[in-house]
Amino acid sequence: MILPSTYLFSMILLVISVLCWGSWASAYKAAGSKWRFELFHYDFAVGMVIAALIAGFTFGSLGWDGFSFIDDVRNAGKRQDLWAFLGGCVFNLGNMLMFGALSIAGMAVAFPVAMGTALLVVALWNHFAIPGGNPLLLAAGCTSLAVAVVAAALAYKTHSMNQLLLL
Repeated sequence: MILPSTYLFSMILLVISVLCWGSWASAYKAAGSKWRFELFHYDFAVGMVIAALIAGFTFGSLGWDGFSFIDDVRNAGKRQDLWAFLGGCVFNLGNMLMFGALSIAGMAVAFPVAMGTALLVVALWNHFAIPGGNPLLLAAGCTSLAVAVVAAALAYKTHSMNQLLLL
């Protein structure tokens, strides 16, 4: 496995991964109108798993530590493998639901509501799993985030009602 050994190499890998983030949208545009928007993510996710396996078995065996890709996979325990798999399933289900909302409400509404809700869930989950930090600041941040999510949803509801009245 190739692990970044310097700060510069880490930043280069980060920039490359951020550039690859938008590749699903480019692939969706190239596909035309053959797939529904939210179902395209399912096909894209399967393709990315296949690409990750190919990269793992080729690039994953390069490196300076002497371990192959299979050796690195075997080092992880079965419980960690299960949690990683379940986390990936939940993440992709959330993305499919967000893309469904995106196709109906648009990015200006769906993305802040989905990401705000996800951030709330993660913040509360982490706080109750491993308590720490300042609970007052966490409560203030979560409350303001919840208010922002509700305000975005209500703004879209009001906008869509006004559009219906104009028709």
